[in-house]
Amino acid sequence: MPLERKSIVPNDVIESILKPVVLANLGKRKQVTGSKDRGTQAVVINGEIVHIISDRYKTFFTKGFTCVNCGIIGTRWALERHVSHNGKIDPNNNPDGRYHLNLYAIKDGKEILMTKDHIVPVSLGGKNYIDNYQPMCTICNQKKGNNNATSKTQPSPIWNSGSKYYTVSYACIGEI
Repeated sequence: MPLERKSIVPNDVIESILKPVVLANLGKRKQVTGSKDRGTQAVVINGEIVHIISDRYKTFFTKGFTCVNCGIIGTRWALERHVSHNGKIDPNNNPDGRYHLNLYAIKDGKEILMTKDHIVPVSLGGKNYIDNYQPMCTICNQKKGNNNATSKTQPSPIWNSGSKYYTVSYACIGEI
């Protein structure tokens, strides 16, 4: 699903605004009260409200920005939101048009999305708790699938820097 990027967010903004709020909310869980009011706390970044009670953010701030498998390090934060393929707000995946932060590592000039991986996959009985999460790049996470083992051979998602939108698709070489 394509993402619309509003901006790159400097690391000092992440460290001073997002990190303290995320760490202060480590014990809190998202409240599922409907798409309009999730009961989450938020911060304002570049004029956009970003909800911060996220297990993904908690994983990064407590376990680091390094993929546990390949060692690539997430260094770039982007303020993005899901859109449909025609560039409009996606009513199925983002009905409110909210922005969120994604963390990327850079390898050979290409962005690689960093993710929160379940150490023991949910499909194998793993739980949605911080103790069962680890930071992993999408390359390694896709290769791992629902296994406990990881692998080091997976093609990378490619970012089309000439476009306002991009799709995380998997290709070994080239632009989308």
